[in-house]
Amino acid sequence: MKLSTHIKVTREKLGVEAEDIHRWIDGCFDHKRFEEFKRTGFLGGYNPYSHRIHRHCQEALEECLAEFMDSYPEELIRQVFELHIRTDYSGEYPERKDFHDPGFHEKHHTR
Repeated sequence: MKLSTHIKVTREKLGVEAEDIHRWIDGCFDHKRFEEFKRTGFLGGYNPYSHRIHRHCQEALEECLAEFMDSYPEELIRQVFELHIRTDYSGEYPERKDFHDPGFHEKHHTR
């Protein structure tokens, strides 16, 4: 999902944009390779979803809390984080181990 859409959903549901939190969650995304993929249509060994294993899982919440505790209340960070992840995963809130499950990959990363 685009960053602008995450911000809009968060504004509507929580009353804040929290763009910095959303940028952090998506921070491992390889923009350069994705742009090349869009331009050439060639995937090769590139998986545009591979970055999600790092911060699109329950285990990354503690790191997110540590990163933003000086800027937001803890409960708001938790809400923004979970909303972002659930929005990307059709309501699911995956654990890191889920990214190694072929069924999870097929369901969420083959669009």
